[in-house]
Amino acid sequence: MFDIADGEAQTALYRRIEAALVAEIAQGATKPGDRLPSEGELARRFGVNRHTVRHAITGLVQRGLVRVERGRGAFLIGAAVEYALGPRTRFSENLQRLGRVPRHDILEIAESFATKPVAKALGIRVGRRIVTWRSIGRADGCPISYATHHFPSERLPGLAEALRQTRSISKAMADLGAGDYARAWTRIVARAPSADEAAALDISAVRPVLATESLNLGPKGLAVDYGATVFAADRVQLVVDGR
Repeated sequence: MFDIADGEAQTALYRRIEAALVAEIAQGATKPGDRLPSEGELARRFGVNRHTVRHAITGLVQRGLVRVERGRGAFLIGAAVEYALGPRTRFSENLQRLGRVPRHDILEIAESFATKPVAKALGIRVGRRIVTWRSIGRADGCPISYATHHFPSERLPGLAEALRQTRSISKAMADLGAGDYARAWTRIVARAPSADEAAALDISAVRPVLATESLNLGPKGLAVDYGATVFAADRVQLVVDGR
């Protein structure tokens, strides 16, 4: 509990609480993905009201140390993920190699028809059947990516069902004999997120994102995966690996 009799302490009390929490995080008292004590618990601990605690938590969010999930509380964000983009880019393998826990929240696995941009990227005719996968990628529970992938149905028959069964792109592709698919190219641009992207990543609409567009080729050299992924720029460092 802080002594709040001092006038200067009263005006900057939330800053002192913020500094105390920052020090505890630096000392390893809380691990990435852990939930911080509730506003009520922190208010009792420091002998202040919840409004003051809320200001302190906002400071931690602005520092990029925690994220707040409505109805669930504040969670500690780990160090930025060094996400490798190379000939064989796999989400789960990237995170596991860094000692992080990967997870996909699958938002959609659907069959539809290729639009002109998708058809051009995949090298198929407009209107051909495709399978679309949309998901949020998490590291230690924290959302770091919002991805959309399009696959040509004729080149990967049975993919939609394989994706639903395995809930993994790499496993589904392996089951269909296309497990050696490799990255042909990747484009990267920094920009502001759309409303849907900001909501998916649980970030402010003014926080920048790293948007990638990529194409993967199958064992026969034909396009099998055209994707667009948006990464939270303060949570991910993209490392281009040319090997």
